[in-house]
Order: sequence, then C-alpha cells, then structure tokens
Amino acid sequence: MKKLKVMTVVGTRPEIIRLSAVINKLEESKAIDHTLVHTGQNYDYELNEVFFNDFKLRKPDYFLKAATGTAVETIGNILIKIDPIMEEVKPDAVLVLGDTNSCLTAIAAREDIYLYFIWKQEIDALTKGYQKKPIER
Repeated sequence: MKKLKVMTVVGTRPEIIRLSAVINKLEESKAIDHTLVHTGQNYDYELNEVFFNDFKLRKPDYFLKAATGTAVETIGNILIKIDPIMEEVKPDAVLVLGDTNSCLTAIAAREDIYLYFIWKQEIDALTKGYQKKPIER
C-alpha cells in the first residue's frame, strides 16, 4: 500500500504548540510518510527546541533558516528554500496552520501542482472535536 505523503510546515512557536498533537499522530501512523519543515520564520531552531522537547516532537527534516530583517525578505527566503524541498518530497498534502507567513509561502510555493492544504478549522476539529462556529466578520 502506498503511503500518503504529508508535509507539515511550521515556523513559529504558536504553530509548533498548536500542531504538536497532530504532528505526533502523523508520526505514529503507518499509513503516512511525514515530512516536517521548520521555516525559521521566528528565530532559530535552538530557541524553538524547548517546544519540540516539551511536546515530544522529533527534529524537523528541514530547517530553512529563512528569517531576515523584513517580512517580505523572510517570505522570499521561504519561497526560495521550500520550493526544491516540495519538488523532492512531492507531498500529497501539506499541513499548515493558516495564519502565518510560513503558511502563506507554503501555499504559494507550488501553484503548479495540486496539493491538499489542511487548514486551521480542520486541525481544530481533529484536536478539539468539531464545533460549528459562525463566520467572524
């Protein structure tokens, strides 16, 4: 049986914290080939390492070290660095939280191929149980 290739992209401490339960489930699954990418949007891996340790997450497969002076430069660096990784891994789905520059660039990086992106609402449903909420305006 072919494994589903899922790539998780994180770059900030809140993403690590909020996705930790899902990441651990992906790692445990025998049906999923999981790739973990840390963009380095906020600081470096060492400053985030405490969260990886606290939530029993393994080290990322890729650490992009993309953070620079401005948000635009960081987004550009993530795009440049994540594109060849996506080309190499060829994920069937990409897991992103949905509210950071790391998420934005993971989506923008591969407009030429169809990827299923897993959004925050789906993550909340997986980790907290589904609750229908009105759209915030």
